[in-house]
Parts: sequence; structure tokens; C-alpha cells
Amino acid sequence: MRTRIFTTEPSPLFSIRRRKTRPLTALWLAVAVGIATAAHAAPLVIYDDALQPGIENWSWGSTVNLAQSTVVHAGTHSVGVGANAWGAFFAHRAAGIDTAIYAELDLWLRGDGSSGQVVQVAVIAGGDPVGTPVAVTLTGAWVQQKLSFAALGLTTTDVVDGVWVQYQDGATKTFYVDDLLFIESTTPPPPPATVTVTVDPSADRRAISPAIYGVNFGDDAQAADLRWPIRRWGGNSTTRYNWRVDVHSVGVDWFYFNYTNFDPAPPNLPDGSSADLFVDSTRATGGEPIVTVPLIGWTPIGDRVRRWSFPVSVYGPQQTTECTDPNNAPWCNPDAGNGLQPNGTPLTPVPTRTSQTIGATFVTDWMTHIAARVGDAGHGGVRLFALDNEPGLWNSSHRDVHPDPTTYQELWDKTLTIATAMKAKDPNVKLLGPVSWGWCEYFFS
Repeated sequence: MRTRIFTTEPSPLFSIRRRKTRPLTALWLAVAVGIATAAHAAPLVIYDDALQPGIENWSWGSTVNLAQSTVVHAGTHSVGVGANAWGAFFAHRAAGIDTAIYAELDLWLRGDGSSGQVVQVAVIAGGDPVGTPVAVTLTGAWVQQKLSFAALGLTTTDVVDGVWVQYQDGATKTFYVDDLLFIESTTPPPPPATVTVTVDPSADRRAISPAIYGVNFGDDAQAADLRWPIRRWGGNSTTRYNWRVDVHSVGVDWFYFNYTNFDPAPPNLPDGSSADLFVDSTRATGGEPIVTVPLIGWTPIGDRVRRWSFPVSVYGPQQTTECTDPNNAPWCNPDAGNGLQPNGTPLTPVPTRTSQTIGATFVTDWMTHIAARVGDAGHGGVRLFALDNEPGLWNSSHRDVHPDPTTYQELWDKTLTIATAMKAKDPNVKLLGPVSWGWCEYFFS
């Protein structure tokens, strides 16, 4: 059985202080807001022997060889651009280039030795230059161009996504580009600003429902002392609880035993069961019970005889028995195995060894029994019913009757059948479910 505690905690995100110069009904939050700017980052390499991951070749009007190896500044390759009128080498980065992080464009350029070769270097956004493109006259030698964002007319708020080197002559001539990268800024970020937020606690208020506070089970003495608003009859053992004979199955939690809740049995079963007493004690302390009803389709055989699902006498040696478990008791049963062969292989269960099938009438008959004792949901009786417990784990916690993983379709079909019958029985009941073991169930079960 897993125990849950429902509560709320004060948020650690803000520190609240009261100004004496204002009415006591107003609160102010002083929040320091920093600009999320990294002062130092690794250079953003666009081309180094090849276009780097995330960089796309959007060149046009030219014959562009991205792996030219004859004329190279460093390494093994450079970009060779056989440019005609206004053709360009254009490197695009879909993820963008953060002008708040980078501050300089660094690249090496070379012409083919022809006179009057001029290219335009520009930083681009959406296919158009941003700021002020820079004209560079090429020679037959490699020349490094270190162009600051200031020289390019960029600010830290500009959004850019690429760089181009465009030929500025109508003739067809070749130029080369190598080792193109953006250099990170070394300017520290501005200091954080102080923002004052005014909170008016009297505006648009809503009462907090006491039903969000409670516990799973708890004991009667604690309930009388703490007055929990909600107490939940729920957990692994309630998935297979037989309300008629007051017997539950503990499943994988302890060797798949059926246990009687009281010995000897209450004389007037189903009256006086442990579930009845839980409802009575919760109501007596001013709380409201949540009663878990089964969807799984199985409940212990109704004769109050102790049974276990994987007897060694039937299945043979197993990985662990109740008597070899380190938490065993002197009265342990060496025949009760854990359902795994010594090598860990799961044994095939026989559900009818411990359990019998049930359907919607088992649940609605229980509702009739509860209403006869304390009234129906519309007349002061039990209003809240949970639709089973952690169905996403049935194939582990109750593998002896449900060895296969629960599917969405199965859970929906069982929910629809049982919930419809319960609402027909008492339209005023409130049904909770599915009762998941955690958020991960919705993504990975």
C-alpha cells in the first residue's frame, strides 16, 4: 500500500514584505529581474572545412564549391565561389544568431588576383541585410576580416539568422571564403533591474476548498486530533477488497496473499467490516471519506480462507518465499512464493486460485450497503468514490490476476461500465479517477 498526503506549502519563489506607509490590506513584492545574457560563450563556427551542423547553404547566382581544396587558408578545404553578377555565398542558421551573445564576425577572404574585386559582407535576417553591410576589396592573398557588430550597425536586440558574402561586379570572377565564425561578446551583462509588483489580496479572491487537504487512511486517533477534511480508503490492497467478507489481497506487496481484515469475523458481515468502521470514524471526526471501488474485475474468494497465488507445492522452487524473505516472521509460510522462478522468469498465474470475477453489480451493491447505513450521496452519505487504485501498475502490483499491462482501451471500457452503473445507482456521487501512480504513467506506461 502506498500512502499519500495531500497538502499545500507556501511558495519559496517570492519574499513578501509590508510597507508601513500603505494600508495593511496591500502587499508588495520586490523582485530582482536579471537579463538572461551570457557574458561568455563558445565561438559560433559557421564554416571550418565544411558547413557546421545546423548551417544551411542558401547561396545563389554562383557556382559554390563547399569543399574546394586547391586554395585553402587553413585545414583541408575552403569555399570556392565562381560568382557572376551579384551572386553570393549565403550561410543560413535556422536557429538564429543571438546578437546579445556574439559581438564580432570573423572570416578570411581571398580573390583570384583580378583587379577591382569587391565583395559585400552582410549579416542577414529573413533574407535581407541588417545594419550596414561592409565592402571588402579582395587581393590574391588571404586577408582576415574582423568585423564588429558595431561596425556592421548591429545592436544586441537585432534578430539575425545568417551571413552572406556577395560579389559586387558584373563580371564572372572567383573568390574564396574560409574559417567563418562569430566571436562571443566579452562585455558583461547589464546589472539586474528592480521591479516592484503590487499584489492586492482583496481582489478576485476565491475560497480554498477544504477537500484539497487530507490523507490516505491515517488512524482514528490522528483523525480525532487533527480533523482531516478528507480521508481516503485507498491503496494497493483496496483494488481487491471484498466488502462482503472483509478480505483483501496484498498482491506483490507481500507474496500475493489474501488476508482477512479481522479475526474472528465481525458477527454481522457485511455490517461492521473494516470499510464500514473507516467510514464511521471519518464522519465522526468531521471528515469526508473517499471510498475506493474496484475496476480490475477480481476480488478475493468470499470464504475468508487465507490463500496465496504462487504455492511452491504447485510451481516448484521460486526466487523467494515468505520464509526466505529477510523480513519474514516466525509464522511464515514456506509454500508462499513470489511468483518468479529462481532465474527471475515470471510464473504464469491462475487468478482463480485466490480470486473470483466481479462486475458492476459488486460495486453498486456496495453502494446500497453503504447508503443503508449512512444515507446516499444526496442525503448526507458518502459522496466521493475513487475508481480503483493505480491501474497503470496492475500488471506488477496485481500480476497474479492481471499479468498484462493495462491498455487505454481497457481502462476506458472498465471506467465507462462501472461509472455508468454508479451514476445510475446514485446520480449525486462524485467519481474520482483514473487514480494514477504519478505523471510518468501518462507518458511511459
